Amino acid sequence: MSTITPTAGPLPRIGAISDRSAGWAAATAGALSVVIGVLQVVFPQDEDPAIDPRTRGILVMFTLSLWALALLFEGLGRYARSRHGAHIAATGTVLLTLGTVTSAINGIDLDFFPIVAMAANALWLIGSIVLTVSLLRARRVRRWLVLLLPFVQVPLLFFSQMGGGVVAGAYLLLLGGALLTGRILARHQG
Repeated sequence: MSTITPTAGPLPRIGAISDRSAGWAAATAGALSVVIGVLQVVFPQDEDPAIDPRTRGILVMFTLSLWALALLFEGLGRYARSRHGAHIAATGTVLLTLGTVTSAINGIDLDFFPIVAMAANALWLIGSIVLTVSLLRARRVRRWLVLLLPFVQVPLLFFSQMGGGVVAGAYLLLLGGALLTGRILARHQG
């Protein structure tokens, strides 16, 4: 007779981000991304390098969502075979906030921003891929929930002016809901 049982849950670690915290982080990043996506469609930005007050608000929301993503990555790292991908992705999102905060404060991107942004985005992408592969190999979480993790960056950054935040935000809200309701764990037939 076949029964369905959840696979082993995450190993408890001191200082680890709980499912609840990771779920709220994902929901926060998702909600902020949806708001940002809508604002960028309704109020398109021009090519002027000077940052207007509305764009400063968007940068502040984006900064908060990047910190929330770092918490989400660390929370998901509990389920992975290795936490290295979570650490790399979280480092990338936090490093990117160095540029978003200085741009919001100064009203213009500083000279170092392109270099920091390239390094941060590379870390974020590589870390997301490594984390996703590690999560899939560990077989502790539902595959369909983590397969899109590396692609969150694409709509947030490259399609932001077309409302890409709405798409990324919807996925993050779904992922956050799964973490908050305990539906993150994979189920296998035994």
